[in-house]
Amino acid sequence: MNFADSIKKLRLSRHLTQKEAAQRLNITTSSVTQWESGITKPKIDKLEQIAEALGGTVVDLFPESEKIKEKIAHDEVMRNPGKYSNALNSFSTGGIPKDLKDFVNDFLLLDEKDQEMYYYEIKAKILRKKEF
Repeated sequence: MNFADSIKKLRLSRHLTQKEAAQRLNITTSSVTQWESGITKPKIDKLEQIAEALGGTVVDLFPESEKIKEKIAHDEVMRNPGKYSNALNSFSTGGIPKDLKDFVNDFLLLDEKDQEMYYYEIKAKILRKKEF
């Protein structure tokens, strides 16, 4: 399920029309239509507002993202272990460092093909680092 499908599913699960969702967000109905059609995507800084207006969470907009988040977080920490060394303990309590969370959220706005390319690019960089 992609972002367009997720936002539509969340809206419909709350029994909202596109017009009602747009009114809650102070945007045009056309914007909601374009998001649900996959024509455009909202800005990342609006995702929390969108999820809240639709009665959900950002995770509801990206239900398939948990495995992707785990892969990205792992690779990001491997790539910059010093940057996250003090924050790693927060993972055990469910907390995620803000800069890593921002990195993951930016990644999730990419389409699936770009996500895959970016993931393998990061993986290749990590493997090259290990060779030296």
